[in-house]
Amino acid sequence: MLSIAEYLREEQQQSCDFRYVFKFRNRADHFEKLWQMKISARESLDDWLLVSDIAPHTAEVCANACSELIENCIKYSLEDAISVVAIHVTDHEIVIETINSTRPEYLAELAEAVQALALSDDPKQVFIQKLLNPVAGKSHLGLSKIVIETKGSLSLVPHEEVGVVHVKLKMQAE
Repeated sequence: MLSIAEYLREEQQQSCDFRYVFKFRNRADHFEKLWQMKISARESLDDWLLVSDIAPHTAEVCANACSELIENCIKYSLEDAISVVAIHVTDHEIVIETINSTRPEYLAELAEAVQALALSDDPKQVFIQKLLNPVAGKSHLGLSKIVIETKGSLSLVPHEEVGVVHVKLKMQAE
């Protein structure tokens, strides 16, 4: 299990065609700035993916998924915690990872939502079920939307540090 700093060091040694990594500190008094950063990151990632020869539709879908994951980091990270966002692109695959610190109860809710998507044959049915039975702040509709739109797989990477969330999305680079 890696700390965020160790992840960044190891990540630098991975082989991929293109890499896009950034980090930010979550502070309640900077919420508006963080929200603007999320929007800017989405737009710049979309442009960056096009330069890496990813098809325009795939670049847009990937940028939207990344934006959803950044939004989760902003909404659920602990105050003053660092969040890391990394995108790795090869000829065949795009991997988006986020790492942040959160409350244990959120981690449990997230694990349940990710597991429901992983076990489902039809993520659209999971999405519909969550729409029909909403639970304030716990539906994780964004995660369902990510899996549906990217046709990818979403997983939680185990971490030994309590409260650390490492989300990994893998999708095909079409």
